Amino acid sequence: MKKLILLFVIMTLTLALAAQNNYSPCYTNNMSKGNTAFSQGKYSEAKTYYATAKQCAGGNPSAAQQKINACDAKLKAQKEAAEAKRRAEAEAVEAKRKAEEKAEEAARQAEAARIAEEKRLALCPRTVTDYDGNVYNTVFIGTQCWMAENLRTTHYANGANIAIGSTGSRQSAYRYYPGNSSAEVRLFGYLYNWPAVMHGSLSSSRNPSRVQGVCPYGWHVPSSSEWEQLTDYLESQEKYRCNGSKSYIAKSLASTEGWGDSEMCGPGAMRSTNTCSVSNNPTTNNISGFSVLPAGSFYLDSYFTFGNGAFFWSATEMSEGSAHNIYLRHDVTVVYKDDGYNNKHGAFSVRCVRD
Repeated sequence: MKKLILLFVIMTLTLALAAQNNYSPCYTNNMSKGNTAFSQGKYSEAKTYYATAKQCAGGNPSAAQQKINACDAKLKAQKEAAEAKRRAEAEAVEAKRKAEEKAEEAARQAEAARIAEEKRLALCPRTVTDYDGNVYNTVFIGTQCWMAENLRTTHYANGANIAIGSTGSRQSAYRYYPGNSSAEVRLFGYLYNWPAVMHGSLSSSRNPSRVQGVCPYGWHVPSSSEWEQLTDYLESQEKYRCNGSKSYIAKSLASTEGWGDSEMCGPGAMRSTNTCSVSNNPTTNNISGFSVLPAGSFYLDSYFTFGNGAFFWSATEMSEGSAHNIYLRHDVTVVYKDDGYNNKHGAFSVRCVRD
């Protein structure tokens, strides 16, 4: 109703103005129709009427041109609005397409990760449990599955007991407290002498060693070749090197705990100022996840380097009195191999590797 009243008013005013100015019927009629179309938002139609009115004799071309300009402005605004809407719709479609592609890629990556994890778990379960019920985390490095904690069993896999020792022996199997403290076993594991580690097995340099020794069923004591495989792999990967140096891999193996920590390991624990040594800023250690702790060693009747060193047996003899081992020290950047003469009188930590 309001629109009809408005149209009536517009037509009346137009006719009155035309009568006042004595405009021709051609002009007044086209201007009136143009005004009606304009009020209805039909700007192209209105422009046509105004253009016709502009050509009529006895009219006001200037007024008609103003109306044409008004139509052009409205048409331009409509076109811009339509173009903005089109762009927004196109952008929304493109954003949706990209979001769908991203979701699909994320789903593909998640599925690939799931399959990779299934394969990894088939090769390396997340944990392993010994005869005593101790549960150890594992770590998969290269193609090897290792315990990520030091062995702390008091029994062999068949249930036979491993006696606690206080003196060195090359004949009887013994385990020893790290740092001569039973309270440290939970974190640092036991130290084992050579007879305890091998449990009657012969030396092996094979890869895998096939020496179960003190390890749980399905796991074995690594040979020197297996330790070398581990260190070779770490040296081959840039991310495990400190300052880009191929041999500087000690920090990648060392735990973030214990090294140079006098509160944890006593006043003998020392810190190094060498950037790439394991006791310098230990929070940057352990990129590999191997988590080497400084459990120290036992030799003859004494304990050494608790808080400052870590020593690990291999299943490979060097001689009648010595076996290959690897070790880390608080103030060095590399992994040392072989402790030297007569180490079978001592006791070291053990890491088992999966069969």
